[in-house]
Amino acid sequence: GGLEAITPNRYAAAALDAPYLGLTALADRSLPRALSVATGLRRRRVLRDIVAGLWPGEPSQRVCQWVEPALRRWLRAGLHQGEPLADLPPRAAEVDHLAREYVAALARSSEVDSACAAWLAGDAVRRPRLVAGFPRLELGDLALLDTACADGSAIVLPYVPSPLFADNLAAARWLEARGWRIEERQEPAETLGERLAARWLGGHEVIDGCGWQDWPDAEAEARGVLAQAKRLILRDGVRAADIALVARRERDYGPLVAALAEEMGLRVHIAYAVPLRETRLGWWLAQGLRSLADDLPYEQTLRWLGARWHDLADDFDATQAYRRRPNGADDWTAAGAPSALVGVPQGKQPAADWLTWLDGLLAQASAIRRDDAREALAHRRLTETITEARREAPGAHWTLAEFAEELGDWLETLTVPARPGRGGIELHTPLALLGAQRQHLFLLGATDGALPQPVADDAFLDFRDRETVNALAGGASPVLETASQAARREALVCWSLLGAPTDSFCVTRPETAGNSATSPSAWLAPLALPELPRPPLLADWLSWRQASLRGTDPEPVLTAARSA
Repeated sequence: GGLEAITPNRYAAAALDAPYLGLTALADRSLPRALSVATGLRRRRVLRDIVAGLWPGEPSQRVCQWVEPALRRWLRAGLHQGEPLADLPPRAAEVDHLAREYVAALARSSEVDSACAAWLAGDAVRRPRLVAGFPRLELGDLALLDTACADGSAIVLPYVPSPLFADNLAAARWLEARGWRIEERQEPAETLGERLAARWLGGHEVIDGCGWQDWPDAEAEARGVLAQAKRLILRDGVRAADIALVARRERDYGPLVAALAEEMGLRVHIAYAVPLRETRLGWWLAQGLRSLADDLPYEQTLRWLGARWHDLADDFDATQAYRRRPNGADDWTAAGAPSALVGVPQGKQPAADWLTWLDGLLAQASAIRRDDAREALAHRRLTETITEARREAPGAHWTLAEFAEELGDWLETLTVPARPGRGGIELHTPLALLGAQRQHLFLLGATDGALPQPVADDAFLDFRDRETVNALAGGASPVLETASQAARREALVCWSLLGAPTDSFCVTRPETAGNSATSPSAWLAPLALPELPRPPLLADWLSWRQASLRGTDPEPVLTAARSA
C-alpha cells in the first residue's frame, strides 16, 4: 500500500489495480526543470540535419532509418557520456560521433532524447515505488530506478537458477552494490498461467485447461480461434475483453483476424502500430505529392482525384478532364481542377505556406474521418504535427522536393493503431501482455522459427562490434545487448506470456505457411500440451451461399439453369 506502481503496460497496471506509469514517463518526470524531452518531429529533424552533414550525397531519410536503431541503443546504454572510448570499431565510432553531435544539438535548446533521459534523471520526484511485470531491466532502466526510487521501494524480477535468468541475477547484483537489499521469495503457483510457467521451467504438474490445435493454414487457424472465442462469449457468458489473441508476428495475423471478425460479427481491437503511409489518408497524400512532383500527369492525377472519400471532386467536372486529357498544371487549371491541386506554392516558399496548403488539403478529407476510426486518428496525428511543425520551423523555406521529403518522413514515422477501438477481443504481441492477465488466451502461429522470434542483427552496429564495445567499456555486465542476451530476452518475453492466462490456454499452429509445411515450436515442448479437438468451423458467406443454392427446394430458375 502507498507504493506508486511502475509497469511495462497498462494491462499490467490493471492487474495491480494501479494507474499506469511506465519507465519512459518516469524518466520524463525525473528530468531537471531546465530540460524537456524533445518531440518526435524535433528529434527527427535534428537527426536528419546531422545525418545530411555526416553522409553528404546520401538520401538522409533512408540513412536515418538505417542508423537510428543503433543510435537509440547507444543512447540507452549511456555511451555518449564522458570521454569517447578509444579504439572503437569504425561503425561504432560513427555511431558515437553521431550520438554526441545529436545530443549536443538538442542540448542547445535545452532538450533531450527520451532514449537518454534515464541517465539525466534527478531525485526531485524520488518516492517509494513498486516496479513489477518486467521480465528483465536494462542498465539504463536500473540507473533510473536507483535514482527515482526512495526507501521502501521494491523491484520484482523473475528468477530461478537457470541461464534464462542470468541477466536478472546480474541486475540484482548491480542494485545490491548500490545499497538495495536482495530478497529471494518463492511464491506458490496458483493461477493456470503460473503453473504453466513453472511447468516450462521443469515442473511435473499435470495442468488442465490448456492444449494444442493444428489447423490446415493460417485462415483456418484464425477462423477456428475466432469461432471458439465466439462460443465462449455466447455460450459461457465470457466478456470479450477477457479473451486475448496473441501472435508473435502480429502483422501476419492482423488483417486476417480483422476481416474474419467482421464476417463473424465479432468486435476486435488490434493495437499494433502501423505507419501513416499504410492508411488510406497517407496513401492519398503520398500519391498527391508524387503527382505534383511529376507535374500532374493525366492518368496518375485523375486516379488520385478519383478517390471517392474526399471532397476535392465535388466541384470538379471529370468529363472535362476526359475530354481535354490535361497534362501539367496549366492544362489542369484550364480543365477546372480543384484549387487545392493547382494552388500549390511554387519554388522555395516559407514552410508556413506549405503547411497551410497541406492543412487545406486535409480539410477536404472529411468523409473518411467520419467513416473510419483509424483514418480519423491518422488525420488528427497529421493535424497535430502541422501545428507542431509551425512552432518548430518558423523561418524555414522549402521547395516541393523538400516538403515532399518532410511529409514522407511524417508518413513513415507517425503511427496509428491497426484497428483502434475499445472493448472487444484484442489481438496482441506478447510484449503487450507482460505482467498482465487474461481469462482465456489463444496463442496463434506457434511454429518453429516464429516462436520465439529469431534474433536479428542490427543493420548498422552488428553483434561483433557490440562485443568489442562491451570489452572496451569494461564493467561486470555488457552495456550493449549481445546475441546471447537478445536470445534470452526473447525467450523471457515468451516465458512471461505463459503467466497471463487464468482459465484456459490454447496454442494453435498452421500446418502450412505459403507453400511450405511448418513444424510445432520446439520451445513449447516442455509444456507437453495435449492435443485438443478442432471445433467445426463456421461457414464463410461464399460456402453458405453455395450450400443454400444446392438446397432441396431450389428456385425454378436455378433448376432450369442446371439442366440447360
